[in-house]
This record gives sequence, C-alpha cells and structure tokens, in this order.
Amino acid sequence: MSDPIYSQEFQSNLEDMAAAIREALSVLTRHGWVVPEAQFELHLCLEEALVNAIHHGNKGDRELTVRLEIEENGDLCRIRVYDNGQGFCPMDIPSPDPDTPGGRGLCLIKHFMDDVKYIDNDQCFEMTFRRKGCCRGEKTHERG
Repeated sequence: MSDPIYSQEFQSNLEDMAAAIREALSVLTRHGWVVPEAQFELHLCLEEALVNAIHHGNKGDRELTVRLEIEENGDLCRIRVYDNGQGFCPMDIPSPDPDTPGGRGLCLIKHFMDDVKYIDNDQCFEMTFRRKGCCRGEKTHERG
C-alpha cells in the first residue's frame, strides 16, 4: 500500500463532505486521474460513497467522523471511505426498484468504478478505477 495522495477526516455532515469532494477532485486532476471535463462521474461516485458513510454508516451522527483517502499505484487509483458503521457487503445490496426513489448510489458506483468492496475490519468502503476509466485524453503534466 502506498502513501495517500489525499487524506481528509471530517465531521459527519454534508457541508464538510462537499469541501472534501472539491479538494479530492482538485488533487485527482493535478495527478492526472481525471480532466475537468470528465469530473462528473468521479464526483458522483465520491458523493454517493460519502453520503452513504454519513447517513448509513454514521447514522447521521454529526459527532462522528468520515475519512476519505485516495492513493495511486501505477495505473490504479484506490479511493477509501472510512466510517463508524456496522459494515455491509456491496454485492448483497439489491438493484434499486425503478418505481421507488433512492437506493441508486451504490448501483452508480458499481457502474463507474472497476471494483467495489467493503473491508469489514477497517470499516472501509473501497472503490478503484484504472487511469483509462475516468481520464479522457493524454495526461497533461508529469507527476512530481
């Protein structure tokens, strides 16, 4: 496991979550993982994973925290979301009912990411994608 290119722990609320998403997308853009024109899918996945951590994992308790970590390893980007919840198996979550609002976040994440899993002993939701998945065109600069 490599050192994260981004790590942020924040209180379990939507305002702090929005700031973390903005910062994470900026870091991912600087590291060549996504160009600004292709940020929608990645923003959506980050938002859905973090909202789930706040609402389902931490049960909306603003005293609890959520941690977002992003690391890169070659052409693989790993995004981890940690909360204080009881855990779940992403593959056990049924597909959403088209006639019922809600429940589409995990389905969307599974669609856009290459791999999705939950690591029970770390209370961690992990989603990964390869550089070609969310980065259109050539990398615009070299990493330092």
